[in-house]
Amino acid sequence: NDKAIDFFTNFIDKYPYSIAAWYNLGIAYNLSGLFEKSVEAFDYAIAIDKNFTSAYFNKGTSLICLEKYEEAIDVFNESAAIDSTDPYVYYYLGECYEKLNDYTTAITFYKKSVNLNPKFPDALAGLGSAFEELGKNKEALSYLMKAVEADPLNSEYWYMLADIQYTIDMISE
Repeated sequence: NDKAIDFFTNFIDKYPYSIAAWYNLGIAYNLSGLFEKSVEAFDYAIAIDKNFTSAYFNKGTSLICLEKYEEAIDVFNESAAIDSTDPYVYYYLGECYEKLNDYTTAITFYKKSVNLNPKFPDALAGLGSAFEELGKNKEALSYLMKAVEADPLNSEYWYMLADIQYTIDMISE
């Protein structure tokens, strides 16, 4: 990552309007855990091309890593305005709202994600988690079972499923 950062920084010195260089610099910063710098690099890529959805998306995920959920929501909404067909954008919007304890809005976005990809396990698990937080355990159970079915090797989904089964007195299951 350090070599990539050096390479793209030097490249940008020669070609400051290279959208690919700014974008890849943002990726390298992100992989190095330098999230503030990655946000700045993605901002430059967006300034060069206002419709570069990948830059918006990655900026949003960097903001999540910084726990700046409100800012991430704004960025993901901008991305969705450009491309409304990406289930990951809606999943991350749901995650941001869940982190802000707005479970009802989180459910709305997780459902948009699942409508675009019915077998998206993270969005299904997100629905299970948000419904559980709202005390709607039967709905939570249904979505967690679908998450396990979509990704049976994910131990976190199994744990969440077992936890909700225990909560609703399905001990033997």
